[in-house]
Amino acid sequence: MNTAIASAVLLLCVVVCTSEGHRLPTQPRCLCVSVSKSLTRKTLSQIDTVKRYGPRPHCSQTEVIMTLKNGSQLCLDPTAKFTETVLKVVKRASTLRQPTKKQHQ
Repeated sequence: MNTAIASAVLLLCVVVCTSEGHRLPTQPRCLCVSVSKSLTRKTLSQIDTVKRYGPRPHCSQTEVIMTLKNGSQLCLDPTAKFTETVLKVVKRASTLRQPTKKQHQ
């Protein structure tokens, strides 16, 4: 076998083997696969942030994603009454935590 052909085959094998793990970007999709319809008191005490995402070009649903203090995320049911309550409580708590500006005289 010619060394040029052997080198080309080897190079082709290397390219195929190394590129197999790299996939083309998939179509963007919604962030939430499933949603929680209720929360435990323990989970409520671990809330760090809650964000609402409206419909986007790649997702026609409204999504509410809650991040806990340990970094894990939960998707909440955006139509549930408790989700609205959680959003209001977190918003109120974040405005209370913001430092007030002192006026210099």
